[in-house]
Amino acid sequence: MAAATYAEVVKANEKALDLLGGVEKVGETEDILVSTTRMYILIRKLGQKHYYGVALNRTGNLGLARVIMKKHEVRFLEALKDLGEI
Repeated sequence: MAAATYAEVVKANEKALDLLGGVEKVGETEDILVSTTRMYILIRKLGQKHYYGVALNRTGNLGLARVIMKKHEVRFLEALKDLGEI
């Protein structure tokens, strides 16, 4: 259920970028942050069709989570290539 919800957030982000003038005007999405009263949900896109997310409680270090996600992005992309997904 979480994956389906993340997919809807990613789609909504793409629609919002289009309404703002598209990638040419506002740039590409690095990550998407959803903040609630209890947690942060950080979603990063991998290529055009894939993404991954992390949920942190409100005391978690959001900046560190972004750095770690970005650091491991290359490994995720390599794994997707090995699977023929990219």
